[in-house]
Amino acid sequence: MKKFIYLLPTLSLFLALIFITNCAYATENTTPEEKTVYLTFDDGPTPKITEELLDILKENDVKATFFIVGKEIKGREAILKRIYEEGHGIGLHTYSHDFKKIYQSADAFIDEMDQDLNAINEALGTSLDIKAIRFPGGSAGRLTKQWLEALNQKGYQIYD
Repeated sequence: MKKFIYLLPTLSLFLALIFITNCAYATENTTPEEKTVYLTFDDGPTPKITEELLDILKENDVKATFFIVGKEIKGREAILKRIYEEGHGIGLHTYSHDFKKIYQSADAFIDEMDQDLNAINEALGTSLDIKAIRFPGGSAGRLTKQWLEALNQKGYQIYD
């Protein structure tokens, strides 16, 4: 049972990619009004799971965006580098993913995003200016007008 639960995300992604590949083939000559699917993954990089996802994405020539948790990078720098080098998007998903800490205030949340960006750049040896962010647990019930103004001031774009 544990093995099945572990493989469920990979199986789900595989089935989604088959669907997307078939849709891409079927809609090659479609109009601009067609819808687009964006694949995003949160909370990594995670050993095995992220690597398996990257293998499947590469096999199907599909790109995704990975919303990275800074504390998950240590010891997994090679996975993050692979995400970057294979041309996938990277977004910020806080450093700690600790709800009590990150949701104390807009300033605490922004500090977490800054820490996350610093950890990503340190691991990659880059100076990326990532503005795509995702709220752990989603922004519903957390994103106030004050928070939105503070995030906009920093240039962040929220992806829920």
